Amino acid sequence: MVGNLAASLSEESVFGRAADELHELIDRIDVDWDDKAKAHRLTIEGNLLEMLRKSAPSELDAVRGDAIFAEVGCGSTI
Repeated sequence: MVGNLAASLSEESVFGRAADELHELIDRIDVDWDDKAKAHRLTIEGNLLEMLRKSAPSELDAVRGDAIFAEVGCGSTI
């Protein structure tokens, strides 16, 4: 899936718009090596609520309004 995403985002007709969208959603990306787990850890900081809204299938109507996060008390940041 990551390979397909990278290929799609590299297409000339898409990458400008994709970059603009990602800049609006993501503030920072950190990649660290977790020696204990022997794996990389990826941390993405940004507008989590908007990321969920844009990635959720619209037919599920699962992510709308701010109530989804207000219920668990974490605002739009985890």
